[in-house]
Amino acid sequence: MPKEANWYFTFGYGQEHGPDHYVKFYGTCDSAREQMVEHYGQKWAFQYSEGHEFGKITYNMKELK
Repeated sequence: MPKEANWYFTFGYGQEHGPDHYVKFYGTCDSAREQMVEHYGQKWAFQYSEGHEFGKITYNMKELK
């Protein structure tokens, strides 16, 4: 069974929320991606698992609620 965790999604330049925002969904990798697509469509940049890499990338970014 796939592990559930927090998953973070970023936006790119030229997208509605721009490169300084991210959103968080809880679930498996696939279920979190499905939630992201349901809420924001295909207009986003990257999906990250919780951890060190995400912290470096999102420094000074704001979470969309």
